[in-house]
Amino acid sequence: YLVIVSILGSLSKVSMIWYNFQVKQKETEKQNISNELAMLRAQINPHFLFNTLNNIKSLVKSIPTKAVYSLDKLTGMMRYMLYESSLGSVPLGNEIGHINNYIDLEKIRYSDPGFIDFRISGDYQNIPVPPLIFMPFIENAFKHGNKLKPAPGIAIKIDVLKQNIFFEITNFKKENYEAHNKNSGFGLSNIRRRLD
Repeated sequence: YLVIVSILGSLSKVSMIWYNFQVKQKETEKQNISNELAMLRAQINPHFLFNTLNNIKSLVKSIPTKAVYSLDKLTGMMRYMLYESSLGSVPLGNEIGHINNYIDLEKIRYSDPGFIDFRISGDYQNIPVPPLIFMPFIENAFKHGNKLKPAPGIAIKIDVLKQNIFFEITNFKKENYEAHNKNSGFGLSNIRRRLD
């Protein structure tokens, strides 16, 4: 009887230790994902910000109304990143608004308005999604895309069917893309962990 009681006691002690370890491991994983998301929110690409501000500066002299429009877009992006991106999920409609602001600011740099093709279909307004989940793909399309190719040089599609979201993005990559991107991949692994 004593042997059975001591074995059961040992097993319950081991299972409690194992359970506590699992809980701590899950908390650590959640904290790591939270930290990665905070880094993602904080990393407005400095080149994007620098180029956007320079473009707005040139528009102030030539087309002041377009400069004001661009400042409104930049303000909308900053507001979204400060307030909404810290939430666990946001309506897909808000995320698409943020994507539109980003694309509108990028379009300033392109002479062909059809170079960027962004299409959305389905009832997407209130479907919850993790904030900034599409942005690493979109930013990479602009960062590594070849602006000298014919339109549409960047094509983005979001199709919503019931509760399923289909996201597709295509672009022409620059000739020297492989040489400069040997250490890439942080964004994709981060997105996989957030979706899991």
